[in-house]
Amino acid sequence: MITRAFRSTLLLVCSIALLTAASGSQADAQSKPGSSKKILYLTHSAGFKHEVLPHSEQVLTELGKKAGWFTVDVTQDCAKLNAVDLKQYDAIAFYTTGELPITDQQKADLQAFVEGGANRVILATDGDFNVGTVDQNALETLVADQRKSGIALTTLGFGTGNYNDQLLERLADAGNGNYAYIDTLSEARKVLVSEVSSTLMTIAKDVKIQVEFNPAEVLEYRLIGYENRMLAREDFNNDQVDAGEIGAGQAFGRAGTS
Repeated sequence: MITRAFRSTLLLVCSIALLTAASGSQADAQSKPGSSKKILYLTHSAGFKHEVLPHSEQVLTELGKKAGWFTVDVTQDCAKLNAVDLKQYDAIAFYTTGELPITDQQKADLQAFVEGGANRVILATDGDFNVGTVDQNALETLVADQRKSGIALTTLGFGTGNYNDQLLERLADAGNGNYAYIDTLSEARKVLVSEVSSTLMTIAKDVKIQVEFNPAEVLEYRLIGYENRMLAREDFNNDQVDAGEIGAGQAFGRAGTS
């Protein structure tokens, strides 16, 4: 069973890995005097306030000090999300609940802040949405609309019990992103450290793969892992039908034939 404190630690590992990818490597920061990265950590709670928030603020700040390659400014003030203040930072981390009370101008400032970078929303949740937009179809529509503007969605699943695995996978598919279930620190390290490039950097969009087997060589086959991404035959040449994405370093192949 995952405790709240353990879940908070996992979320912090995810945040640090993502911030590393966004703002440069640890080696680069350490090799350049005065090149320590600066991170804005927003912990505003528009709805339910998690008990672990003070813990997460302390841990992330201390990790930055001990590592010596990034500093953290913690705030609950959404007013900090403006063009002038954002110029001070190399990356932003969010640990929030509910819809943030920000203006359209602030949304535009955030969009400008990430232009030229990996424009991706990372949603870390158990999938049990109970604040703001909660209807599953409305959520998929929202994610798909954002996808058209160039913002992808990666979903990271945490927790047990009321965990909604299917919804998180559907949202990631709608957002041209990927989905992973994080239940251990080693899995967090795999997804957001060793495989961070394939997680964050999309190198090919709407990829379709068609495979035909020679019946003289292949007696039977089995598709594993892509059952919900199969296309109807008539949709294969239709570019308006959403297909799959490939991240940097990902590979596909066959396990064998019989």
